[in-house]
Amino acid sequence: MSIRQMIDHACRRHRVDRSRVYVAGLSAGGGLTAALLAIYPNLFSGVAIFAGMPYGAARDAISAMRAMKSGIARSPADWGNFVRAVSPVQKTWPHVSIWQGTRDRVVHPGNAEASASQWLDVIGMKAAMGRSVKKPWGTLVRWDRKSERQVSFYSLQGFGHGLPVRSSKRKTGRASDPYVLDAGISGPNELMRLWGLERPASVF
Repeated sequence: MSIRQMIDHACRRHRVDRSRVYVAGLSAGGGLTAALLAIYPNLFSGVAIFAGMPYGAARDAISAMRAMKSGIARSPADWGNFVRAVSPVQKTWPHVSIWQGTRDRVVHPGNAEASASQWLDVIGMKAAMGRSVKKPWGTLVRWDRKSERQVSFYSLQGFGHGLPVRSSKRKTGRASDPYVLDAGISGPNELMRLWGLERPASVF
């Protein structure tokens, strides 16, 4: 509730176009992003879950640690039911972008697969309807409907736990952030492209 109120306040105070509100989160923030999407789907035009967990994967700290370590096996319908329980009448959903490293030792990669199955079930699409494309950095699977992307899954080969960026050749002199990692693709830039946002000048 407090995050929704902060978004509403920021939109009013700064005259933000409410059709251009997006959210992204890493790790626990990725889990929070999934929860925000499930509960407040009309607030966002796009969401990105980086190394997070599906909505409903955990109810307390112990179950969260268990899900992080090993993932949880549930059917797509079971995952989808968690979302439908909190947004039973919602018919349209923003684009969901899911990012996961294959060598993540903090959040089990199975959580990303569960996230994809969750949102595919919610929007009424099957996993087999996706189009898989091999990339230098890994694999992109995308699910489109009527020429609009619904869900995309970025599986980053050999990538660990963190925010994927493309390293800049320019030396900044700053200490490296342990959770901002070179992946051969920039997650922030890719999202700005998908969401139609102007690219800022940055090291990403």
